[in-house]
Amino acid sequence: WRVGREGRDEYGESLAPRRVVDDDGAARSSPVATTPQRDENLDVEEGLLDSLSPAENDACLGRLGHFDVLEVVGQGGMGVVLKAHDPRLNRTVAIKVLAPQFAANSTARQRFLREAQAAAAVTHPHVITIHAVEENEKTPYLVMEYVDGRSVREKVDAEGSLELKEILRIGSQIAAGLAAAHAHGLVHRDIKPAN
Repeated sequence: WRVGREGRDEYGESLAPRRVVDDDGAARSSPVATTPQRDENLDVEEGLLDSLSPAENDACLGRLGHFDVLEVVGQGGMGVVLKAHDPRLNRTVAIKVLAPQFAANSTARQRFLREAQAAAAVTHPHVITIHAVEENEKTPYLVMEYVDGRSVREKVDAEGSLELKEILRIGSQIAAGLAAAHAHGLVHRDIKPAN
């Protein structure tokens, strides 16, 4: 979830396009950015594994708090999502960790925690349940419901165009979840099939 005004990044900086000239003299549009941007080729595990405690089980990547981290399942503009096991409740959870390139930034850490706390207030069948918001000495993270499945993009890539009935079903579920978030003053600024 992103809380904020349209056209702003995670730090409140404008994302208005500006003209940039490449080394070859070609002009292109680029978002204005005075803060670090996500590197698409970032080796997630390299920086992330530094924030994990050693694993007690060889099948795990490490531990984050009391959670056994099983694998990296995705990454976004500000965070990395991990699949983990909660041994206390014997369940699988998803953990969103602030991306390593932002973890040292106190503004990013505070915003991540504030947004996670705000998102945790939303309770709806079509919104992921947030179980906990935590912070260790290296990075903040939020623990949420793990949904084993695939994104709409993965479904379309695998199966092709969806039937109208399925488009309407998925669209109405998305709209209902977004309405619940909007009722709490939250704006999700990254709605797309891959999300």
